[in-house]
Amino acid sequence: MKLYQISLLLLLLATACSRNSGGNNIPPTGLQANMTGKWIINTVTLFYFDSTGAQYGSGKFVDSVPTGYYYQFNSNNTWMEVLADSLSINGLGGTFSIDGDSSFVLVNPAAPEPEPCKMDTLTSGIFVFHHERGTHYNGVTPGYIRYLFHMTRGN
Repeated sequence: MKLYQISLLLLLLATACSRNSGGNNIPPTGLQANMTGKWIINTVTLFYFDSTGAQYGSGKFVDSVPTGYYYQFNSNNTWMEVLADSLSINGLGGTFSIDGDSSFVLVNPAAPEPEPCKMDTLTSGIFVFHHERGTHYNGVTPGYIRYLFHMTRGN
């Protein structure tokens, strides 16, 4: 009988110790806690630069976003971008990691490489961040486009 009690005690201890393995039950802190949740995309501003960092052409375009587009950042370091009213159409998502005081990295398994992002503003109700992608203007002139997302906290 004593062997049965000791075995049961060891089993309970092992189960209790492994309960939080993977970190899924530990609440997020810092930037991750502030990022967690649904963020409605209000506008996306595109800034155009040549390879030297000088503005290219008119330099900027503000794109209003249809209702229902949003980012969802979860406490288990997963994210999803919904760009349609139907969840079956979105297809953008993956994991994210905090990379510093004002930066994070989005990883989408379908993308060729991770997407480094910089936070411009993060409060309880406003989240503004940007990322950049290389391009060639007119198929010739190298440069990049900065995508600035302005979002407000959703329900």
